[in-house]
Formats: sequence, C-alpha cells, structure tokens
Amino acid sequence: MYEHACCEEIEMEEKKIIVNLSLVGHTWHGKSTILGRFLWEIGRVSDREMEKYKKMARDIIGDTTHVYSLILHRGREEIEKTSERGIIGSTVMTSHARVEISNKLITFIDTPGHPMFKKNKIYGIFQSDCAILVVEADEINIKEKALEPEKRVKPGTIEALHILRSFEVPLVAVTISKMDEVDYSMEKYERCVDVIQSLLGSLHYDTDSIFFFPTAALHGEGIREYSQIKWFDGPTFEDVLGSINIYVEREEQPLRLTVYSSEVYTIPGRGLAIRGTVESGALERDNEIIFQPISEILKQDIRTRVRSLQLTKAQATPGIPIERAVPRNIVGALITEHPKFDLHSLLEHYGNVAGTLKNPPQTATKFEAEIFLIEHPTPILRGHSPSLNVHVDQAPATLSDIFEKRKGDGDWDPADVKSIRSGEQARVEFSLLRPVAVEESENLPWLSRFVIRSGIGIEGFGKCTKIIE
Repeated sequence: MYEHACCEEIEMEEKKIIVNLSLVGHTWHGKSTILGRFLWEIGRVSDREMEKYKKMARDIIGDTTHVYSLILHRGREEIEKTSERGIIGSTVMTSHARVEISNKLITFIDTPGHPMFKKNKIYGIFQSDCAILVVEADEINIKEKALEPEKRVKPGTIEALHILRSFEVPLVAVTISKMDEVDYSMEKYERCVDVIQSLLGSLHYDTDSIFFFPTAALHGEGIREYSQIKWFDGPTFEDVLGSINIYVEREEQPLRLTVYSSEVYTIPGRGLAIRGTVESGALERDNEIIFQPISEILKQDIRTRVRSLQLTKAQATPGIPIERAVPRNIVGALITEHPKFDLHSLLEHYGNVAGTLKNPPQTATKFEAEIFLIEHPTPILRGHSPSLNVHVDQAPATLSDIFEKRKGDGDWDPADVKSIRSGEQARVEFSLLRPVAVEESENLPWLSRFVIRSGIGIEGFGKCTKIIE
C-alpha cells in the first residue's frame, strides 16, 4: 500500500510531479463509485461524512448503492437535479479530488458520461494529462463476435476515446467494472478485455502500454486489493496510480490559464472567483491578466488582477492557499472586478484563456487546420457548418475551404479536395462566427486542438496550424 498525505500536509515548495487524471466512459459504468470508494478507503472521507452520504442516497435516490458516487457530486443540489431529470446518479459537472501518492500530486477528474452533459465531458478530458477508461462488464457484447468492435460497446465509451484522441490525452489503463454483477467471472473478464483491446487497436492505440484490471468498487474489489478475484494477479486501481509516469514541463512557456464558462462564481463577502487550469507559464498572486476572446469580442482589454490563489477546493479535498501556480495546477483565484463591464456575466458566456498583458492569448475568426473526420453519414463539403469545441470554448464554424488530403502513403494530395469522407485526414480552413482563443500548433500545441461536433455527435478533431485573421 502507498502512503497518502492529507492535502493540508502537502509541501508545495517540494518539487512534485503534477498529474491530472480523468476517469472516462459511458454513463453509469461506475467512474464516480471507483473514485469515491478509493477516497473513503484511504481515509479522505470520515465515517461521519459517509453517514451523511448514505442518508442522501437513501432520501434522494432511494438506493444506498450510490453512496460512494455521491462523494464526487457537487453537493445536494446536483444530486436533486439529476433525480428530477430522471438520470439519477449521473455526474453533471466535472468533479475533482486531490491525493498525493509516491512523489505525485494527482488531481482526479470525474467526467460526465451522460450525453446531456457532453460539453462538460469535453472540458474535463481537456484538463487531463492521462485517463483511465471505465467499462462495465455486463455492458460489453461478448457474444456477437462478427460485429465490429465499436458496435460491441456503449456509445459513451467510443465517444470518450475519440475525445481523448482529439486532445492527445494518453490512455494509461482500462478497468472492467462492476465485476460483482457477473459473479467475478474470469471468462467474462477476459472476453471483455479482448473486445476492448480490439476496439483500441482499431483506433490505433498501443494496447501493450495500457494496464487492464477488474474492479467491483461497491465492494472495494480491485481498489487497493483483491479478495474475491483471486484469479487475477495484476495491478489494482491504486497500483495503476503509483505507476503513472507522466510529467508536463511548460513553465518556460507564456502564461495560459483556461477558464470554463461554468467555473465562475461570486462568493459572498469575498468577490469574483474563477476556477481554471494553468496550461503553461506560472500564475502568481497580484499578477495582472487579460482574457480572450472577450477582449477581442468587445474590442476592449478585459483585464483583472489576481487577489489570491489556491489549489482548488475539491470533493473530499480542502483548498490550499498558494502564492504561485505552475502548469497543470487546477486553481481557484479571487480576481478584481472590471470597472466598466460585468466580468462575471462575460466569463459565464464564453470559455476564456487568460494570459499576461505582454503576451496575451491569440484569437482567430479564421484559421487553417489539419483535421481527421471520424464519422459522418455523408462526405462533408465546403460550407459544412459544425460547432468547434476549442478546448474550453465552443463556437459555430463553417468549413470554408479544403486544401489537400493525406493519401495512404502519408503524402498530401491537393487533387481530390471536393469533399472529406469518414476516416480521411485533410488540411482545411475554418471561418468562425465570432473570435475564439486558439494557438497555432507549432507554438502552443495543447491550445491548438479542437473537437468537431454537430447534431449527430462528434464528427472529428483537429489542430490549428495557422491563424489567418
């Protein structure tokens, strides 16, 4: 077992590897339960708090099996909201929890699986440095072997994998969850793993570098040890956390702080607060920052001063006041109001990126991009009008030009550019109805990436290669 430091004990001046880890997958496959059970087992949730969650599960949901997942929900209001909508227990907003393990400060990101909250799911995955895919054992079609792999799993599973690819987030592990519902069957587990490995192979994942392990989180199986699944001698959830070896070094790059539109708050007696991720550079107390794209939209410098900083308060995790935030820190910041504009309202309407006045974030209303079309029922043509999820922002766009497509040998061909079909990669131009904050891939690649969406779902993904205007 690993030693886990309480967040109050974490010495931030020590050099630690900062990792943002998301759990992704279809709705109700057990993501929140895995995280909640782990937090309880390592002592992050007291017995008294557990009694509170049991009462909420009993009174609101009518089912105490949801008790661990409630640890990751954002309070009673969110739980009641999902109950009213008939999607009891679903995660609405991304939830966070921090834990120190070995020399790593891991922030868990519990992402929504329900299609109603797709925008929040995209945001949660964008925040991640790596991910674990959660797939329920009894939800995998292991009988119809003739079916293509993507038709043997739930759509939320496929979608999560596509979003991971869009933002180039590594998949470090897959857990086959709720093994208690298939009587801890080794045969069922192995056949599920076969299906997922085939699926990952079809999406060009290197399955040799991905851990596979079973869990039954409601009973603690596979979280820190195995008691029922004696036939499995691989890693537990905790072991996988200890093995993660991902380090993001971007402190020498310009400051970029991404702020999602739903993460803006007015705290009574304290003022305006934002929650965001330091993508690069460093953010310090008293820094003056400028927001894009709202500055470009209003043709005014929308700037503010950082009054205070903390590693963000999270589920079962208190906030930690800090003087300086570094890349991959998810932080809460109290900021000054704008003398002319309602900054709270502006930040709620758009996903923004903050930077310094000397090196502000780039914006675009037209840019060139390399895209990959995952799936579309028909070839897409010039004039196609999808929505682009550009990291934390979302804006309507038009495919204004197609320059060339990649051939099977890897070379680019400008000959056949009338349309783009599923499975094809192309160099294109997008025009947007309003500015978005986006960077060119050669400069800040992590802020150049976007997801292409329409009414049918996620169509593809791409990266901005050149800002035109």
